Amino acid sequence: MINLKEQVSQILRLEDQALREMQREVSNVKEDWTNVYSDYHTGGWQTLSLWNRSSKPTDTVIEDCEPVETSLLEKMPVTRDVLRGLGFRYMWVRLAKLQVNAFMHEHRDYQELRNAHRLRLHIPIITNPFSSIVIDHTRVHLALGYVWKLNPIHRHAASNFGKEPRIHIIMDCYVDEALDALVAAETLDPICVYGLPPASSGELEETVDMAQRLAHAGDYPAAEHHILKMFHEYHLDEGCAYDLVSRMYARLGDVPRSELWLSNKLKFLQPAETFATSD
Repeated sequence: MINLKEQVSQILRLEDQALREMQREVSNVKEDWTNVYSDYHTGGWQTLSLWNRSSKPTDTVIEDCEPVETSLLEKMPVTRDVLRGLGFRYMWVRLAKLQVNAFMHEHRDYQELRNAHRLRLHIPIITNPFSSIVIDHTRVHLALGYVWKLNPIHRHAASNFGKEPRIHIIMDCYVDEALDALVAAETLDPICVYGLPPASSGELEETVDMAQRLAHAGDYPAAEHHILKMFHEYHLDEGCAYDLVSRMYARLGDVPRSELWLSNKLKFLQPAETFATSD
């Protein structure tokens, strides 16, 4: 059984002064943020690239490449120096903004990137205690002041239920000896971890009933989000939220939408062993 720390952990402490300067630079970003991977979230997930294949900050759909610094990073000298100083072998680096009350659906990443071992690292820049990652039935707040490791081949999702947008620097990195050494000494502060409670059959039925009323009134996004949000609130079996959305539409006699969400379940949750990578 894989323990939580193998999936998410703190691997490096950042200097306070550098973090403050990075926060200032990120707060002053003037570029128009891009909206990508819309199937994976409720809306409100926006990104800009700092390292990518093209040097254009609005090129934000990641892929294997030998990245270069973008024109945006040139305007952020402290952030640039920190990223260079970390010494990681980057595949892609992005600023990622998650707006208030936005969340991602349960999913696995790196499904299309199978030819090299990699990890995803986060540097929280602007955050709040109600912003978190759910992974392994556990809500983890990625606190300020650290570089966090996330192994996104495990099912997970991010949410922000606080009162301000959450902004992270996300670094997709090829694993080398330097990164391996940091991971070998990883930690996970228990204060950042909250185990999610199981959902009773009554709570599941009540949620589906409410969603069904929303869908019957024609508000399909609200109905879907009402159910999919449960992944961030309860300990659910894999794909349970997708099954519940499909069941809700089946009850309404909407076969195409019912089948769509079963298809989405397969699309977003390919088993980790299907696309696990090696050096």
